[in-house]
Amino acid sequence: MTPTLIPEPQEITFTTGFLYLPSPSSIKEKTKVIKDSSLKEEECKISITHDKITITVGSPRAEFYARKTLSQIDRQSGKHHLPLVEIHDWPDFNDRGILYDVTRGRVPKIEQLIQLADELSNYKVNQLQLYIEHAFKFSKHPAIHKGSSPLTPANIKKLDKECRKRHIELIPALASFGHMSNILSKPEYQHLAEDLGVGEYTSKRAAKMPEWFQGRKGWSLAPANKDTYKFLDSLFSELLPCFSSDKINVCCDEVWDMGLGQSRKMCTDKGSAGLFLYHVKKLRSLASKYDKKIMLWGDMLRKHPAIMKQLPKDIIVMDWAYEAKHKFNTIKKLTKSGHKTYACPGTSSWASLFPRIHEAEKNIHGFAKAGLEHGATGLLTTDWGDGGHYNFMEFSWHGYLYGAEQAWNCKATQETFTRRFCNLLLSINSPEFSKAVTSLGNITHPSIQPWYQSIWQHVLFAAPDNDIFHKETGMLTADLGAHASTKLLKIQEVFTEHAKEKGADPLEILPYWAYAIDCLICATNKLAMYGPGGSITPAKRAKLRKELRSLASRFEKLWLARNNRSEINITLKRFAQTISDC
Repeated sequence: MTPTLIPEPQEITFTTGFLYLPSPSSIKEKTKVIKDSSLKEEECKISITHDKITITVGSPRAEFYARKTLSQIDRQSGKHHLPLVEIHDWPDFNDRGILYDVTRGRVPKIEQLIQLADELSNYKVNQLQLYIEHAFKFSKHPAIHKGSSPLTPANIKKLDKECRKRHIELIPALASFGHMSNILSKPEYQHLAEDLGVGEYTSKRAAKMPEWFQGRKGWSLAPANKDTYKFLDSLFSELLPCFSSDKINVCCDEVWDMGLGQSRKMCTDKGSAGLFLYHVKKLRSLASKYDKKIMLWGDMLRKHPAIMKQLPKDIIVMDWAYEAKHKFNTIKKLTKSGHKTYACPGTSSWASLFPRIHEAEKNIHGFAKAGLEHGATGLLTTDWGDGGHYNFMEFSWHGYLYGAEQAWNCKATQETFTRRFCNLLLSINSPEFSKAVTSLGNITHPSIQPWYQSIWQHVLFAAPDNDIFHKETGMLTADLGAHASTKLLKIQEVFTEHAKEKGADPLEILPYWAYAIDCLICATNKLAMYGPGGSITPAKRAKLRKELRSLASRFEKLWLARNNRSEINITLKRFAQTISDC
């Protein structure tokens, strides 16, 4: 059997024959490492011949990655032989990262984050970002992290050390403008908010903010408040020294209420673009005190393109969007400015009972292709936790590895990825199983709320009188629920069968996926009850409540096995309310 690899190498040729090994340990004895300064930092050549293994590299990092490839080949080969092969490999993107959200409700145990870094390194990921709003233990600001089981400086320093061993750069992503409701809604910090933490706006433009945003309080910091930068400096002074990286992602995305309250006059004087640029330059200055350069999301720059000409060239710009049909070539507008630029797709796992795999693949590949064409230096695949972080980290491994492969080799064979993923990460080499994984990821529909969500999570937690079950929505009928439930039961059978195989699922991911299937089945059965054409009886309601109680209990056990308790009650309260409503 020809070994399958992730990432798929740039150039690979298998030939007839084998290198025979007397024992598993002899692979080390048969390997010769040659240093070649003409090769780029992560470029390598691997040659397996009848009598030896030769790895040619230009740096220790390249050797590290070459050995990861060799390890994948070894795992899939016979007990005493390796196939003959010639590989010439190098990455498409210098920076290949995963961003994980530790602030929307779930804070993983430090052991889980170390395991994440360890496994990602097997697939040549070299950057890990942790997105933080309030889930860090700021000693000067104990009110910020109250109730969140925060990461501590010791946690970060330990993780940073383990990442460096694996050639991974650990970078903080700290909300530093918008997305700060978890902090600015607290009495101690309301005075720093653009709306004073109570929705107090003075500009008429406030009425034009997105409808979904209306009613949110304490969203953004006020640049006009003199205490804003003292506050940010105090956060930077505690957080940044924990990271050995010379970078911080200051975020600055979706600042919907910028200049509409406290900073209205400043915004009038400088203009919206000028106010944003003022804040970014202040952040750059603060970060430089700790020998850090800043990176920031690009949505506000797309909205105010004139900023790019005045933006200091040492700032990294990160272009993001998560739709399958996004116009990816718009990244050219950012890369042509001369700034170092990242393309930032997503795993499409948040606000869903299981990742929307088809959407994620289109989104990741689209960004990788456009980013490579237009000169982006990094591909950062993001994994968010909107709404309490219902989605487990374990759900996202398909997206993590797909992102890792696209960052290394955008031309990799997409059609075989899921089969290779199942073989390498789950140790299940079965066409039936990989087909079931694809089917599971495709049982999704556009959300009534059109922002990156699956309809089934809405159905699972909706009250019986919710608009989601009304005929006006069109597509959501009892028949749809019944049809999807039948498909899920078949997928469940395949998963159950293959999970029992010897050596399957070494990372114990499948119990989380089995839970996702049961949640989806519950949601589809609920639609079959309450959707147009459905039937509702007291017995069916009682059964639904029983299933929901069981799912809530399993959710808690799965969460606590690998995560701190933190804000688990966000989801447990949703379950409790749903059970009561039914």
